[in-house]
Amino acid sequence: MLRISIICLIFKLFCSDIFCQPDYVQQIRDLYKSFEKKIQTQNNKVLYVNYTVEIVMNENHSDGPIVSSFELYAGKDRSYFFGKDIAVLQSHNEVMSIIHKDRMIFLNNALPENMKQDNIRHLGFLQDTLFQLTSVESVEKLNLQNGIPAISIKLKTSDSGQKIFKISSMDITVNEKISEIFRVDIHYLPGSKYSRVSTIFRQINYDFQSDILENDVLSFAFDTNGQLKDEYKNYKYVDIRKKNINK
Repeated sequence: MLRISIICLIFKLFCSDIFCQPDYVQQIRDLYKSFEKKIQTQNNKVLYVNYTVEIVMNENHSDGPIVSSFELYAGKDRSYFFGKDIAVLQSHNEVMSIIHKDRMIFLNNALPENMKQDNIRHLGFLQDTLFQLTSVESVEKLNLQNGIPAISIKLKTSDSGQKIFKISSMDITVNEKISEIFRVDIHYLPGSKYSRVSTIFRQINYDFQSDILENDVLSFAFDTNGQLKDEYKNYKYVDIRKKNINK
C-alpha cells in the first residue's frame, strides 16, 4: 500500500512552467493537491489510467524483474481496476475482487464513508511526511522516445525518511510537452525486499469516453440468472458481506 500511496502522491502535474522555480518539492506538493481536488470535482466524467509497473527485487528474493500492466477506470460512484492477475471492482455498496491465479472471487461491503475519510487523511499524512523528508538532489533535461522533451528530478530521502519509508531516493521523469508524469522510479534501501519499483504512465485521460462504469459490479462475474459466467465456473466464490454486518 505504501508504494501505491507514493505513486498517487506524484501522479499528475498541471502547468507547463512548473519547473521555472527552484523549490521543486513544494511545487510537486502543491500540484498534487490541485490534482486531488480536480479528481473530486469531476463527478460526471470517467478517469482512465493505463500504466505499467516494473518491480526489481533484491538479489535474495528474485532472479529478474516482474512487469505488470494495469488499467483503472474511475467515476463518481464506481471504480474498476484490471490487471493480468487481478480485477477489483468497486461501487458505493460493494467491492468484488477476482484473483485469477488462485481462482477466487471475493465480494465484500464497500468501506463506510467515515472509513474512507480516515484513509484519505492517513494518505495525506504520508504524503506530507514524505515531502518534508525529501530534497532535490539533481535535475536533468533529457528526451523521451520520438525526441519528446522531458525533465528528470532526483529526490533524495533524508535519514529520518529512510527510516520511515525504507526508500533511499525517487526519480521522477516528466513529459514537458504535455506536463505530465511519465515515469516514477522508487529506489529502496539495501536489505529491503525491493530494490526498485518503477511505474510508467502510458495514458492518463480525465474525460475518457467509455460506458464500462455503467455495468454493475456483479455483472462482470455473474450472468442475469445470478450464476457464475462460464469463464469463472472453476472459481471459488466467497461472499463475506454478511460476516461483516455485525462487526
